[in-house]
Amino acid sequence: MTSEEWVIELSAGVIRLKEDLWKRGFYRRQAWRPNMDVYETENGLEIHVELAGVLPSNIQIFLDGNSLVIRGVRLPRHPKPCIRCHQLELQYGEFEGVVVLPVGNIQRENIKAHLENGILIIYVPRKREYFSLYPETLSEK
Repeated sequence: MTSEEWVIELSAGVIRLKEDLWKRGFYRRQAWRPNMDVYETENGLEIHVELAGVLPSNIQIFLDGNSLVIRGVRLPRHPKPCIRCHQLELQYGEFEGVVVLPVGNIQRENIKAHLENGILIIYVPRKREYFSLYPETLSEK
């Protein structure tokens, strides 16, 4: 067995061990966090989540208390068969992002989202009686 074959066999063994430990509940895979931008507009919040290569069917958006949770999975898209990988920077597997929302001044039932050119855009409208989502931006009259 060459040293290269030994390294490949060792790597495969480590992956099998992690999978076995994960199935038994001893090992938890770490979800990666997508890049996000959060903007305040006149109408509420607009959240942009970088999710290139993620299918809409692999994305979940839900509220957990006053947190908006974006969760899903990006599946690997490497060519098969692959002789050798020269550079691997993209993150695959499970992801999760969380945005804490202002309490009491959003319309929870009217949150909308769509995927546009690899960016998930989420609209979180605010209730009309609020001038701003953050008290420090209010001006005294």
